Amino acid sequence: MKRTYSLAAIASLVLWGSVALASVGNKVDGHLYTIPGVLHTSYLVTVFQCTNSYPTGFGSITWTVEIFDAAGQPAGSATHTMGGGATGVITTGPILSLAPNAQASVPLGTQGVARIIGDKKLLCSAYVTSPNSVPGYMNSLPVLSKNKQKGN
Repeated sequence: MKRTYSLAAIASLVLWGSVALASVGNKVDGHLYTIPGVLHTSYLVTVFQCTNSYPTGFGSITWTVEIFDAAGQPAGSATHTMGGGATGVITTGPILSLAPNAQASVPLGTQGVARIIGDKKLLCSAYVTSPNSVPGYMNSLPVLSKNKQKGN
């Protein structure tokens, strides 16, 4: 059986392939991680730390932390762009012992959930800590793949 392909079908495949190649290393894929337990008070700040696992020189990626309060309403967000192999930090407030790349403008007293939006090559962690120069408190938060918890 002989197959024939239209010029339009071939052109769309070539175009799709070139768009896919052009976006590698700079693509924002969407919702990657969900982090429950986000806090922002006078005594506690949440820190989100992500590493671009593309090789150095491969290209930059942009990632965003979106924070939602206990009622599910948007409470703030921050965005950071970093090159291959780089690590970036976004916080919910100032920390004396850490210089974040970006800080989300979150109302004092916020407790809720965050989601990280970005390229699938991001490797992330999150924790709650005291904003003092010597952390008197630090607690790791679960980083869930989208909304799916693994384990147990």
